[in-house]
Amino acid sequence: MAEPPRESWAQRLRDHCAVRGFPAPTFQDHSDRRGRRTAWTCVVTVNGVPINARFSYEYDYIAQAREDAAEQALRWITGVTDIGQQPPPASYYAQQRTQNLQSSQHLMLSQATQIPIRNPAQAQLQYPNPILAQQQHPNQSQNRQYPGAR
Repeated sequence: MAEPPRESWAQRLRDHCAVRGFPAPTFQDHSDRRGRRTAWTCVVTVNGVPINARFSYEYDYIAQAREDAAEQALRWITGVTDIGQQPPPASYYAQQRTQNLQSSQHLMLSQATQIPIRNPAQAQLQYPNPILAQQQHPNQSQNRQYPGAR
């Protein structure tokens, strides 16, 4: 049984950028005259960071240069640098992001229910103690005379 066709590296890169909230990647082709031939390569810019393709190609294969640059960028974003390993799909990161948001919201809610927050002004109104408010410590008397004071 044949494998289903795999998405292009460029499409996978676009998906990852969308999930992470990055602007869409931009591709720029570059040529380099080498004797009688011209070598073509591509640079993709992801979230302001330019990433080069590994190889140069003939003009007929410029699409491969774009795919090469997209692969390098996707590996850079995901941290999967082993060429024998495929980076996870963008949906994997979308699920992780959703789970992280839900767990942080749950943590915030649980902390909010465990720690009552009171406004100090309201606390004074709720628990007034007129006896303590009227009492004054003997050392705080304003009319106290010190020995030797005039």
